[in-house]
Amino acid sequence: MGCVILGILIWQVFRPGLLDGDGLGMCVAATSNRYNDWNPPVMSLVLHALIAHGAKWYDLITLAQCVTGCLGIYSLARAVVVFWYEDKLSARYASAAAFAVLLILLSPLFPVMYYLAHFGKDTWAAICLLWIGSVSIRLHMSPVRRPVVFWAVQVLALYALFLLLFQVRYNSILLLPSFCILAFLLLKTIDWRYAILGALVAAVSPFAVDHALHRVFRIERVHAVDQILATELVGMCLMDQRVQEEFPFTAEHLIEPKWRQEYIWGCVEPLMHWWPTGPVVKQGYSMGSHDRLVAEYRKAALEHPGLLARVKAKAFSATLFDDMPFWHHCVIDDNPFGIRLNSRFGKVRNTLLAADQWVQTDRALRWLGGRHLPWLLVTLLAIMILSVRVVQWRSGKIMFTLVIVSMPFLFYVSNALATAHHVFRYMFTATVFVQVCTLAAALGWIFRAYYVMTLLDRGEIAWKVSPTESCCQPQA
Repeated sequence: MGCVILGILIWQVFRPGLLDGDGLGMCVAATSNRYNDWNPPVMSLVLHALIAHGAKWYDLITLAQCVTGCLGIYSLARAVVVFWYEDKLSARYASAAAFAVLLILLSPLFPVMYYLAHFGKDTWAAICLLWIGSVSIRLHMSPVRRPVVFWAVQVLALYALFLLLFQVRYNSILLLPSFCILAFLLLKTIDWRYAILGALVAAVSPFAVDHALHRVFRIERVHAVDQILATELVGMCLMDQRVQEEFPFTAEHLIEPKWRQEYIWGCVEPLMHWWPTGPVVKQGYSMGSHDRLVAEYRKAALEHPGLLARVKAKAFSATLFDDMPFWHHCVIDDNPFGIRLNSRFGKVRNTLLAADQWVQTDRALRWLGGRHLPWLLVTLLAIMILSVRVVQWRSGKIMFTLVIVSMPFLFYVSNALATAHHVFRYMFTATVFVQVCTLAAALGWIFRAYYVMTLLDRGEIAWKVSPTESCCQPQA
């Protein structure tokens, strides 16, 4: 109940919800019933369904985001606490630790509240991944049991969440190996044949659903990936000008000397028509020339893989070490729908934004909640430790944890392979997942220690030192 109340409060403060250019594009598609895949069409389809039923569509969608987001954070945090400290922590303490994680992440130190109130694909992707983690852990801790229908519903929900994640964030397809392994591990408790079938379904279903959506709703393919291909090709020419002659299509579209002066590593903006001083390439290069771009990019990847890798590394590094990346949206862009921020909580929003600005400009605090690098390093450290432990102990619990941690890691990798902008939201999905798991593990340990000390003070357990048993056993 507390999570629902917090979600409603966030929604009330930012009601009807934050809206940027991408969100506006999805709203336009929903009202016109004409779709393309520049932005996730599934989000526009949901909006269209709400509009068709006469609902206050924008209010409902952002309210759902705030509530399900808060519940997702709490649910994943509690699942992590119970998973690691189940036999050493009461249910009440586990719930308290999970709620503490939610309160910390909703503080001004982190941008979570803004993302929950922001109608955007990264918000939906983050909510999906949080629930995927939570449902997976709960399924792992409770293998098939009666009623089987309840367990089966959770498995189907897990598949549905992954399919939705792929539809709202195409780069999440890189998580496919993790999800296939996850499906196999969860279903092998029934039968090996079901496990193999489940993994195969997980591997095929994202592509089948995507194809079906495009066909049924006549979604236009606009090849948004072209902007990244173009940015990396220009970056290769800038890094090593000797290869410029090998890419005639790229070379003929470069605007001298503008492209050398205004190109930004890991950012597609200078190549787009909305760049303030005009794009650094001629019209028709970064958009509308998919086949020629793909052909030239394929040639670059085959003949200069090392150079392309260096461009990708420099682009990703520029994003990670940007001193002041765009942290989050905090307004509603001009729109034809009459959507405006409420005036009732204007002072509250101004106070939050003042605290937000203080965190963002503080040289220490901004690395806690406003940068991805620390959480990427935490993920890498966890991957290395768990990999070693799996080899040493061959533990099913450790193996399952490794698969869970690999999901945010692969999401980071997907952005490293195709860096589009120095915007925090692009990796918010992975970062908030790692933050929830890290805080839950840390607070769970603290609450466990407090719980054990409380039981000792009450005399309900006594110290018992043994080389083979836990040091704390029920008092005889």
